[in-house]
Amino acid sequence: VWNAAGQFRMGLGFVGVELSLIGSGRRQSLRKDRVSCGGVGGRVKPTLVFESQGFQRVFSVFENNSAAGSGRDQKRNPSQTSTIVMSAAVAVGALVVSASAAGLYAYRRIVNALLSSLPETEGKFIVGASEFMCEKENLLVRVFYPTDLKKLPPPDSRSVIFNSAGEKNPSVLAKAYATHFGVPAFLWPLFRLLGFCRISAAPNARLSTATDRFPVMIFSHGLAGVPTLYSTFCVDMASHGYFVVGIEHSDGSSVASIRPDGSILKYRNLKDHVSDESDKLAEYRFRNGQLQYRVQEMKKVLDWLDDLNSGVRRERLDLKGRLDLSDITASGHSFGAATALEACAVYPNTFNQCIALDSWMFPVSKESYDILRNQRVRSLFINNEYFQWRKNLEMIDLLSHREQVTLLGSTHYTQSDVLMFLPERILGIVGLPKLYMDPVTAVRVNNRLAISFLDFRLDEFMKSLPAEHASFVRHDHGNAVESATSADHTLSGHAATTAAASPSTS
Repeated sequence: VWNAAGQFRMGLGFVGVELSLIGSGRRQSLRKDRVSCGGVGGRVKPTLVFESQGFQRVFSVFENNSAAGSGRDQKRNPSQTSTIVMSAAVAVGALVVSASAAGLYAYRRIVNALLSSLPETEGKFIVGASEFMCEKENLLVRVFYPTDLKKLPPPDSRSVIFNSAGEKNPSVLAKAYATHFGVPAFLWPLFRLLGFCRISAAPNARLSTATDRFPVMIFSHGLAGVPTLYSTFCVDMASHGYFVVGIEHSDGSSVASIRPDGSILKYRNLKDHVSDESDKLAEYRFRNGQLQYRVQEMKKVLDWLDDLNSGVRRERLDLKGRLDLSDITASGHSFGAATALEACAVYPNTFNQCIALDSWMFPVSKESYDILRNQRVRSLFINNEYFQWRKNLEMIDLLSHREQVTLLGSTHYTQSDVLMFLPERILGIVGLPKLYMDPVTAVRVNNRLAISFLDFRLDEFMKSLPAEHASFVRHDHGNAVESATSADHTLSGHAATTAAASPSTS
């Protein structure tokens, strides 16, 4: 995308301009390197020269071909003046047309890059994506699922990443994110371009008939997130045979959320609800309140799926008898990972396993934490090196039946789609940290870890990692604090400055 912008100037050199003019009873043609305009007693030759390094404008060179010669004091007749004015107008018009065409060329290059900016899946299924406004539950969800398609549709026919506000009102999420990151209003249209970004999924395709029933995964997004910004993870899980449901939470933790009644729910800033942001108890109460609301939304989604699976309700996607509700995975990122863990504690007989992506343990209630320390729900924690801190890792280390892996050189946003369509030089503008690990490689390794865990072959996967990926992954074997300290990772650099306290956002 960034390179396409640099070709704007070069695009000027690719434009050929041809206009037809009618004047003085003769037909004149304007071509890219010469304009001939006939007139009484003279000839004007404005020449437009286009080069890849820019353009030049050479305006009228008057040649008097009349019998009277080229006397300087000869008066121009009205026809000559009209011809010169027309030539100048043509020249300016040609420049405007060429600049517009070059701008369109660069714009199309940017859009084409965004159409295919997210990586394709690695599972055996082509994935479908669909969106549902659950009016009874007052929820918006996006589902990703296996299909029988043999290949993906062309990029411009795939699902858009900002579908939650995209196919209805694409500017909602773009404006919300620009505001959240403090981007000046005149730059908001740049965020609107993200509405062109496509994911590797076919919109509203039919569910695969390759098997009778598919296991279910419920995904919870992080603070200031939306489920569509984790499309790479969700689509990849679906390509391996999972029916994935991403919830757009309505607790005010989404950057912006369109409700079934069409209203827009804005993000709730901590500072607007807690008078003293250094008061950790007040922050905990606020965040835990949101967490409990989120857990109830996960339960609502499970009830919705149960109704669809039993045939009590029907949607455009026929799910009657197609879901294996005895095999359900809770998953999420950051605050969403805390939501998934809390849900496993509150509904211990509902979820079989949990995948916590860079979890934020601060909002988890003490009662749920005590349950998690003793219950037998399998859990995988995939941590990012430049986010975790000692207190958070100590809480994870005390949980039972867990696996822990750290992605070295990764940031808190590594497991989302954000870093794959924002160039590194833009990250500083919107306040995101510098990249230390290739985002596509990080997401691919992250997704392979999740799938190998679900398939009960995590240890086998870790042993078979190719050399170019093994250097990015550390298996913490039950004690992340000890592993991080001995390896001189995680608790150094950024994490060392936050070791004494939890961050207020995640």
